[in-house]
Amino acid sequence: MQTPIGMNEALILRVISLASAAGDDPRGVTVSRIAELLLARTHPRTIDPGSIYIALRRMAERGYVSLTKVRTAARDGRIRDVAFYKMEPEGEAALQHSISHARALIDEDLRPSLPFAPPNVRPASAH
Repeated sequence: MQTPIGMNEALILRVISLASAAGDDPRGVTVSRIAELLLARTHPRTIDPGSIYIALRRMAERGYVSLTKVRTAARDGRIRDVAFYKMEPEGEAALQHSISHARALIDEDLRPSLPFAPPNVRPASAH
């Protein structure tokens, strides 16, 4: 059985997927680029950069993303390692499972279990 992913992980995987598809960088996506793309979204949910690192570490442990470190010179001349993340097939499967699960919840007809729902309320898929 697949380990479920949370909303933050799903958003991060989606951003990695979109950035990779757009050809951002063949090495992968950096945490700063992930944060930048998340902030650029019109979505009201923001993710703290520290939470991005934690989620990426957890997803790397599960095999959802892979990490490549590249040694580069910073603007101030110091040498530092930059991490690039790529989505693995397991990550794509987890993202698709998360999307399918969310759609199923949205499309589920809750009227039989909600006695207080007005009779003219229709399931989301019927709109």
